[in-house]
Amino acid sequence: MYNYRRVYTNSAKFKTIYGDFKLPVFIDTRIAGVLAITAVIDAVIIFVFKLYTVNNGGLTWGFALLVGTLAGVYQLDKLLKVDDLPFETTLKYALTHYWRYWFQKKQLYQDKHLNSNNKRYQIL
Repeated sequence: MYNYRRVYTNSAKFKTIYGDFKLPVFIDTRIAGVLAITAVIDAVIIFVFKLYTVNNGGLTWGFALLVGTLAGVYQLDKLLKVDDLPFETTLKYALTHYWRYWFQKKQLYQDKHLNSNNKRYQIL
């Protein structure tokens, strides 16, 4: 049985989009997607709470919220990487692990799924 570790690469390394069409700049599509989702959520919050009104000709609270959350999400994305994995991948695998082995009370190693080479690692 072979153990493979998935290799995550930054999409900004791939400059070719389709065929011979090339981008003039490098775009990391994962972080662009995270920032786009954050911007849409901010736009909904700004519209619902009417934070787009200008008071005394200064910056609006909506603009400050938008810039602050985008900068915060970008910094959190860089901070929360574990072993160079994106934070949503780490979170997905952690939640799956806790769901299976903490809530569903499944054993981490089961006899019927072990082959003869791995029987010495079973939990008694």
